[in-house]
Amino acid sequence: MQSSKPEPFLNRLLFGTVVLAVTSILFVQFFFTLRSETASASPALNPALEQAVSAAVSAQHPNAATAQIIVSPISQVKAWVFGSVAIIPQPASDNAPDEETAPRILLFFAEQSNGTWQVALEHSAAFEQALTQIPRNLLTPEQWSTMPTTAQLSGDGSMDLNLPWAVGETWWLTSGPHGISRAALDFAVIGGRVRAAREGVAYTPCGQSSDLVRIDHPGGFSTNYYHLSGIAVANGTPVDRYTYIGMIGTGTRCLGSYVTGAHVHFWISRGGTRIPIDGIDIGGWTVSALPGDFNGCMTRIRDGNRQCVRNDSNLNVIEGPGLITNEGATGSGNIKPNPPRLVSPEDGAIIRTNTVTLHMEDAGDPDNGPRSWRDYFFIITKSDNSWRVESGWITSTSWTVELPGEGSYTWTVHAGDGAAMSDPAPLRTFTYIPNRPPNPPHLISPENGATIRTASVTLQVADAGDPDNWPAPQRNYSFHIAKSDNSWRTDSGWITSTSWTVQLPGEGSYTWTVYAGDGAAMSDPAPLRTFTYTPNRPPNPPNLISPDHNATVNTATVTLQASDGGDPDNWPNSSRKFRFIITSSDNSWQANSGWIDSPSWTVQLPKIGVYSWYAQTNDGAADSASSSRRTLYYAVVAPIPTPPPPPTPAPNVWRVPYYSQYDPRWSGQMMNRPSYATDCNYTIGRIGCALTSLTMVARYYGVDHNPGTMNSCLGAHACPLYWSSPQVRTCTNNKLRWVKWPAFSYPNLEAELRKGPVILELQKSDGNMHFIVVLGGSGSNPANYTVHDPGLRNGAYTTLANALSYWRNYRPSSMRIYTGTPAPLPASLAEEATDSASQAAEVDPIEPLASPPLLNGTTITGAIAPYRNTSTEMVLELAAQSAAGTVTEMRVWTNAEQSNIWQPFSRYVTAPLAGTYYVQFRDSAGNTSVVFSTGLPQARRLNIYTTFIPMTAR
Repeated sequence: MQSSKPEPFLNRLLFGTVVLAVTSILFVQFFFTLRSETASASPALNPALEQAVSAAVSAQHPNAATAQIIVSPISQVKAWVFGSVAIIPQPASDNAPDEETAPRILLFFAEQSNGTWQVALEHSAAFEQALTQIPRNLLTPEQWSTMPTTAQLSGDGSMDLNLPWAVGETWWLTSGPHGISRAALDFAVIGGRVRAAREGVAYTPCGQSSDLVRIDHPGGFSTNYYHLSGIAVANGTPVDRYTYIGMIGTGTRCLGSYVTGAHVHFWISRGGTRIPIDGIDIGGWTVSALPGDFNGCMTRIRDGNRQCVRNDSNLNVIEGPGLITNEGATGSGNIKPNPPRLVSPEDGAIIRTNTVTLHMEDAGDPDNGPRSWRDYFFIITKSDNSWRVESGWITSTSWTVELPGEGSYTWTVHAGDGAAMSDPAPLRTFTYIPNRPPNPPHLISPENGATIRTASVTLQVADAGDPDNWPAPQRNYSFHIAKSDNSWRTDSGWITSTSWTVQLPGEGSYTWTVYAGDGAAMSDPAPLRTFTYTPNRPPNPPNLISPDHNATVNTATVTLQASDGGDPDNWPNSSRKFRFIITSSDNSWQANSGWIDSPSWTVQLPKIGVYSWYAQTNDGAADSASSSRRTLYYAVVAPIPTPPPPPTPAPNVWRVPYYSQYDPRWSGQMMNRPSYATDCNYTIGRIGCALTSLTMVARYYGVDHNPGTMNSCLGAHACPLYWSSPQVRTCTNNKLRWVKWPAFSYPNLEAELRKGPVILELQKSDGNMHFIVVLGGSGSNPANYTVHDPGLRNGAYTTLANALSYWRNYRPSSMRIYTGTPAPLPASLAEEATDSASQAAEVDPIEPLASPPLLNGTTITGAIAPYRNTSTEMVLELAAQSAAGTVTEMRVWTNAEQSNIWQPFSRYVTAPLAGTYYVQFRDSAGNTSVVFSTGLPQARRLNIYTTFIPMTAR
């Protein structure tokens, strides 16, 4: 075991000459707690969880890459785990300061979903978000009280701390403020027993055979105790003020090394950052820093007694060490207020409303300081620990809160004097039992479905009781009646009678119901009843539901659906049958469902074309009139209102910006090339897949280029693209570095994706090729890999399986591997980080497809482009304009299926995957465009040196 840094004075302290009298007074400050028994304490460490937490630590804290990491679960509820992780550094030298040897403790939450652990580390936005999502009983009430969501204590400038040893003991101040931010003090005494400076939750990074304890306190700060031995507290357990936590010792790095001279290295931190200790009051003493590390004083506030320790530049003692006695004072020496007296609700009270006002009385303050008045902190918790809310610090002695639901509740109050908080008032419990509404009345007459022949009808009910018969033992009633066509309705208001007579306005079908009331709540309505006043009437025409009028379907099987339009008298049957009729527009074909019970009917259309359909209903005696007619288009494509957005990227993929080579900002730009490369004499839109893929990866590593500017910068190196060309490094400001050109295999791809995004070559049997960027995935199923395909208008975050479906007969061939500076963070942290690699993950908006300009003599023009595809369908983007009017119609077909159907113009349509897509446009004046087409680009192989790549030509 190697030694660590020497400690000033401790090397010189003659322990054998010191005799100290030890007495202990334990001050206990209770915080309101309720324990849950459902969390699994100290669950076993899952290897996958350990790996996920270690990866998260390495990603969020790159300097921890060489450190030892120890993961310690504390509790588990279902898929959620709460725990701590210790980062044990590897110091650069044997004499490294404490700040380089002290383990760092981080708390974490982890959730297992679909076999994968998602980890949120302390001091991150993800950790604070997890606090709003975890099960309440994953943390104990004490742990909740120290989390960032807990209200700050009022007037806690001194942090309300005691000295970290027993009352009556005198210890040596062996080192003044030193270390990072001059945040730490060193204390020592023979056989020193270290105690908690305040109540809180203790965390031990390496178990009880460790040398560091961190105690998190209410108010959002922590005290830290280093070089301990024989730690007496378990990881994640609550401690009271003056709880014994361990002996002073010499251990460092979780007992992986040691210092000379036993002592405790004490500092305060907030949010993971050490707080300068100069000017802080601890146990009635004020700390002050003197020039030079390790030099400082502590001054007793009550009498000005000043105890100092000073060293020269060689750490030889000039003055001190100081003698610091614990007189039992807290913080600046202030005495905390008395606990308030709870007034109402009484303990054990029953409350009937979900809004309750908690009342208390002030009980005074022994020293009536530092201010003469108190503020108050109310806390109320549901007894099953599923809900808790706090008032924060308020000056009022009452606080009104809305309860979330029925059940038992406990509450208490703290008083504050601006510097200290009282103990909680003794807990009180009350039960919220809301009023139970009455049962719905029993309807007596008219019977359901009855036929009434007079305009005057008496509605009658019977009382059905009340579960709690409160607040009134009798019920009143509210009758409601409406004509079935909603043209008339009326009600009785609240009456005490169980019958009510009403005059009907005319013939028709009526529905009625009744509510019961108990003076505070209303019952649910009694089940509706219907009666009819009139002779039989034919049913109303049905309501057509789907397909919509002028809808387009691209399959021959179509389901027609309607809904019942009702029956004026609902007689002689209470339900209707349906009949559907569909006819082709040229009247060459018709189909009839006959009378069926179902409001839907599936029919097979004979061919592509235009159809009209309608429906009727029948009540057993009469047919309804026909419904309105709807037109239906059976065509190759189906319009969609908006293009499908790229899916939200999975958390385990690299957030690479997306560019399309079809983007009009650069798609028409000619590829830069040397004079001999005649096969490169095309635009970026046609052959720029490799250039665009390179630009995406470069942008990910922080290079400010788009495909157009990258083409200009590369010059003659743009096509053919020389992957390892020095010009690539020049154009990327040396942020992008060429690594290698390995052959493709799924294990190789998966391995490279752990380091960063991969440019993947898809090659056809004839040698032609296309390039895409793979962002993440695993296994041998291409559907499991997320890619950016530059050969679509919007190929962002699609899958490798989709790309191979579109690039039919192409197969993965080889990979192009780059790395960059700075190295990117994993995608799971991209939203939290602010470095350039994360910021580069923003995707530029894709500009809409533009119609070509109208040339002389051209009345109507347009364009068609592949927008985005699945394994079976392609979304096409269309654009058109006319000099003679609005473009209103389109005719779309594929090389696999013809269509002569003119459909309403839509900017986006879906079609089955095919080799070539065709479109023709027509405007409101009847002008028709020429046929435009798009399809799978035919790649062109370039005969060049192996250090160059072939480019795809589109």
